[in-house]
Formats: sequence, structure tokens, C-alpha cells
Amino acid sequence: MKVKGCSMKVFLPRRSILPALMLLALSLACGSPRSAAQTATIPLKNLPPNSRLAVWGDSITEVTLYPRYVEAYLLACAGRKDISVCTFGHSGETLSGMISRQTDLQAFHPTVVSFLYGMNDSQYSPDTPEKDADFDKNLHTVLALLAAKGIQQRIVAGPTAVDDTFQVSDFHGDIPRGMTAAQSQNATLAHFRDQARAAAVETGSGFADVHNRMMDTYGLAKLGLGPQYDFGKVHPAANGHLMIAYELLKALGCDGDIGSIDVDMTGAARASVGHRVISFSKGAVVLESSRYPFCYNYDPTNREGPHSMASILPYLPFSQDLNRLILTVRHLDAPHANVTWGGQTRSFTRAELAQGINLTAEFSQTPFDDAFTRVMQAVADQQEFENYMIKGTSNYNGNDNGGNFDSNMIAIDAEKQAEVKAAIVPVRYSIVITPAGTPEAAAPAIPAPPITLPRPDRPVITSPDAAAGAVGSPFTYQIIATNSPTNYFSTSPSARGVVPPASSLPAGIGYDMTTGLLSGTPRTAGIFPIQIAAMNESGVTTKVITLTVGGK
Repeated sequence: MKVKGCSMKVFLPRRSILPALMLLALSLACGSPRSAAQTATIPLKNLPPNSRLAVWGDSITEVTLYPRYVEAYLLACAGRKDISVCTFGHSGETLSGMISRQTDLQAFHPTVVSFLYGMNDSQYSPDTPEKDADFDKNLHTVLALLAAKGIQQRIVAGPTAVDDTFQVSDFHGDIPRGMTAAQSQNATLAHFRDQARAAAVETGSGFADVHNRMMDTYGLAKLGLGPQYDFGKVHPAANGHLMIAYELLKALGCDGDIGSIDVDMTGAARASVGHRVISFSKGAVVLESSRYPFCYNYDPTNREGPHSMASILPYLPFSQDLNRLILTVRHLDAPHANVTWGGQTRSFTRAELAQGINLTAEFSQTPFDDAFTRVMQAVADQQEFENYMIKGTSNYNGNDNGGNFDSNMIAIDAEKQAEVKAAIVPVRYSIVITPAGTPEAAAPAIPAPPITLPRPDRPVITSPDAAAGAVGSPFTYQIIATNSPTNYFSTSPSARGVVPPASSLPAGIGYDMTTGLLSGTPRTAGIFPIQIAAMNESGVTTKVITLTVGGK
């Protein structure tokens, strides 16, 4: 996808020849074997009709970016206009404060509650057993309170993470030896993450593994975009909020199937539920869709900046997992075709079109962009009113008598939710499929990219799965792969929760990107999972090996 206002573009169709690190990160994010990319999210089994979702949290929720993405996705993309969403954000809040303010939820009558806490519970200081015990106790108390209210669908989301913009000045107390302030803060948040998941499992709740997603994706993004890239410290930027929304939507059970369009060049065109074929003639299909793809061009806070939500897309599998609008073309009588959609034209092979292409991943602009922006603006207006209800009239000010929401405020909020749903109107658009080499090939206004030649298969790594070394002794390991790799990479995902994964190899070990040789003198004993990768022009293959380093 395209980052507007930046010299670097991150719209990455699968046929582009990319800089080495960008292609590595894209390959990992798109599902290549990679242990560090696997989060531990536990989805709900389903969202029943007419579900009422309360999105609960501290100031990260109060900012209403990730809740905005979640609500717009559920209504416009998943097509669930039956769902009602209300955001409850409390700046500076902790889990213990949440317990005293749980009566805020009563007026909304939720059937599903997600809550994201942990940053303030950390106290921005080194982790202690007492702090962990207090967080665990409060987790179980909150889940028990929600169960007592008859709320059977609960999602523990979080906590988030901090990047290296979190400095000593943000931290209270002594930083543990050998750590930065960010690493110490993330160590605490990682403990909270483990406690949150354990509590979710114990109580039959859903779990959104936000912390691992942010740590993993941040590590990948720094590989491709450089060490200066960040997602924000205590309060994430739009890129961080898209990561939160990704995991929460997965926890809500969203399957990512926005729709499918099947075009038979010798017959008819068909579309799935939520999409209607108006006409089809000579490769041009006109459709009307009431279900939208999630449109990344909308960014309410940083649309032109390098930390916009679009900037994180090569490293976050949002399109692949949650935003699939698939076009399939059968019986194409040419080896390639130019596809025009949303004012852009791209070239695809007959095999790619027969297998199906994801329009949201292949095109940086869509015919839905303006309509989606109007929906997001309506959601923002609704959630701003909900912030007023929380901060101005609820027990935010310490009142624990059931909150001060009156029927008039709930009625106003319901009207604003109705305005959001009314903004989701069918969008009419066309897809033009032009076989390459025919007279019609010159018809699109935007020239099609040149036809790419066949390329070799991706590398297959054949070097051993394990290696051994000793502290103070020279060590070497050669990455071996088929299909003529042009570059090699190696990173260590071993320090999850403390050091951003994919940030460095074990101390004393380095690697040569050209030859694929890992070498050096290990300085620390232990067992280290090391991720290796080999790349050629067709893509990247990765593999995790285990390095065992013995003591002196």
C-alpha cells in the first residue's frame, strides 16, 4: 500500500522486485513459516445476531482509533449491521479502577465486552512479584464481575507494547542491568500478557494477543523501514492501533472474507452475498456492493506521515487475514490480462487470475475509499459523544452508584449509531479485464505495467535445523539453499517480550548477507532459536534453527 507524503512506497504487489529487507519482511508477514509471527489469540466461537459490543480500556481506547477501525470493520466490511458498538475509554485507568467503574456498562446492556489494560498497571517501573499478583487478582475479579452480569462473551485484549521511543525519562525507578527502559517496560507487559491469556483460558474467555503482535510486527518493520521507524511509546500511532484492531477482530471471530467475484470470460459474472453483478460484457463487469473492503487510505491522524496505518501493511497480514475481496477470472484466452479497478490498472498472468487475486492487496486505491471515509467519520462522531458520556457524566468522577447515563444520552448514542449504519450505502463500480495483446489492450487510461518474464522458484533451505557452539570459541554456520539465492538474512526471535524479535542475533554472532555465513564467538550460553532466510527474485523462504551454546 502507498504511504502518502513519503519517499518510500509500501504498495507491494506480489510481482514487484523489492529491496532485500522489504521483501523479507513482506514474506514473513504474509505467512511464511516463522515462529515469532504466531500470536496466541483465542477467538470467540461466534457473535450472535444483535450482539452489543462494549470496547473498554484506558486512554489508548479513549483515543478511539482502534475502536473506530473495529466498529467500521464489523458494520461495513463484515456486513454485521445488527451489531451495536459502544466505546468506554478511561484515561489513566488501571484494572483496579475498572472494577470500581464497571457500573458504567449497565446503561448500554452489552452482550460482549473486550477490555485492554496493562500500561498504567505497570506503574512504568521494574516488574515485581507483587505487581504481577495484583494484576492477576484484578483480572480474575473483572472477569467474575462480567460473568455475574450475565455477559458470557468476554475478550481480554492486551496489553500493548512500547517501542524504543520509550526512554529513561518515561520510566520510574532503576532500570534492570543490561536492559533499556523500553525492554524493561516490555518485560512487565509480557508478564501481564501471559497472565491475561491464562485468565482467559481459565474462564472460557477470548484473548487478543496484542502484545506479541506489536512486538513481532515492530521488529519486522524496523528491518524494512530502518531503525527510526516506530509505532509510539505509551500511546500508539495509527500503525499501532491497526495492529490492536487486527488482533481484536481476530478474537471476535472475523474470517476476513469480504466477498468474491467470479468472471467467466466466455460466460457470465457472479458475485457472493453483499455484492451484485449489474452487467457484464466483453470483460467489463459492473457491480454494486453493500459490503466494503477495509480502506487503508483513510487515516484520521497521520494520513501523510510515515507512521500511518498504511505504512505497517507490508509487515501486518491484515489484507491476507481480514480483508479478502477476491477476483477470479476463468477462460482467459491470453497469457496475461490488464485489470482496471479504482482508477488503477495492473497486469496479472492467466494462472494468477484463475487462482484468484485479492484486490485489496494488489491495488493501492479502491472505488470504496470515499464511502469508507464517510463511514469512518460517522463512527468518529459517535465515539466522540461516547467519550463525553464517559468523562462527563459517568462514574469517571468517582461516583459508583451505577453511573449517570440517562435515557436521553443513550437515545442520542443510538441515533449516532443509526447514522453510522445509514452511511453504509451500496457502492457501484466496474472491473475491466483486458486480455493482453488484443486491440482492447490500449483502452484503459492508465498504462499497464510491463509483462514480467517467468522467474525461478523460491529458495529451499537445506542446511541443518540445529547448530552447536561454546562460549569463547569460534562458531560458523553456513546457510545453504537451492534456486540461486541472491541474499541471505538471519535474525533471532528468542527474546520475545524483552527485545523486539528480529532485532539481533545472540551476542557475538554476526552474518554475511551475501554469502549466508553466520560466524563469530558466542558470549552467552543458552539455547537460541535463530531465524534464517534465503531470497531470490521470486521471494523469500525462512526457517528457524536452534543454536545451543555451552558454557566455558
